[in-house]
Amino acid sequence: MTIITDYLDALPAAQQPHARQLYAQLQQLLPSAVEQFSYGMPAFAQGGVTLVYFAAHQRWLGFYPTPGPLQALASQLGDWHRTKGAIQFPYAQPLPEAIVAALVRERLVEVAAGTPRPVTRRPVVTLPAALRDQLIAQDLLAAYEARPPYQRTDYVNWIMRAKQAATRVRRADQMLEELRAGDVYMKMPWRARTTKEDHT
Repeated sequence: MTIITDYLDALPAAQQPHARQLYAQLQQLLPSAVEQFSYGMPAFAQGGVTLVYFAAHQRWLGFYPTPGPLQALASQLGDWHRTKGAIQFPYAQPLPEAIVAALVRERLVEVAAGTPRPVTRRPVVTLPAALRDQLIAQDLLAAYEARPPYQRTDYVNWIMRAKQAATRVRRADQMLEELRAGDVYMKMPWRARTTKEDHT
């Protein structure tokens, strides 16, 4: 189990086939990448750079290879609906694995070439009162506040996005356990850096 398989398990049944197929393909295409959550979405990162993201929506699966690959391969993407940084794959159509592979390859080329990327900062979400109360009750508020902004954002988004109350409780318990341990983030080993951590 990983943070991404946990995400997949919580999806409605109609969304799972496409999401699981994309996840399996990304694992094959990016065998050395680290799986994580970023911007509230499953993501794959390598060398400190987040390569691609994906997220299940009501009628389509969003794949986010960042704007560069989508612009570079625009002539090859046919009629698939796109935004600046995303391409949408409706559940009613087969997942175009060839397009996914081409976008991932282009993203790897972009990163290897050191193409400049705009630096953006994710706003840190407000800590819900119920979670704050839990952190205070277990003397973990300081540990939470010491985590990098991206981790605090990911924890809150991950917990609050759950549709079932029981799932929110389970995810909150995981956060508390990881804060108590001090060296774990989303079931992955983590060590605090002495330099500024949040680069996105």
